[in-house]
Amino acid sequence: MRATHKTFKWLLWSHQENVSGASDEFIVEGFRVRLLGPTLEVSFEASGTCSPGSAKSLAEKYVKTLAKHLATSLTLITEEEWSQRTSPPFGKMMTVHIDRKDRGRVVNAIKKSTQRTANLRR
Repeated sequence: MRATHKTFKWLLWSHQENVSGASDEFIVEGFRVRLLGPTLEVSFEASGTCSPGSAKSLAEKYVKTLAKHLATSLTLITEEEWSQRTSPPFGKMMTVHIDRKDRGRVVNAIKKSTQRTANLRR
């Protein structure tokens, strides 16, 4: 996790799902949550003290909900963990192609995840 001016950043790791074209943004619990393809940023925008634990907890809830709606496994990892998993030597590489039907499924999952995560405040 990298914190820059109260912004925390992770990557989504999946063996099956391609979320490279996915995007989402909303504010909940004083945090702005931004999904930019496989990157998830959580920025603290409220007054008061920023808790890295709260940011990570919110990110994990969002990713868990998104994975549920995609019916796949997604893991929240740091840039360092990403680098370790993709640095040579590595095993078999699998290329995943996403078609229009899959894009629509990802968009639908993001909408449901956003609604569900935003309702955490209530």
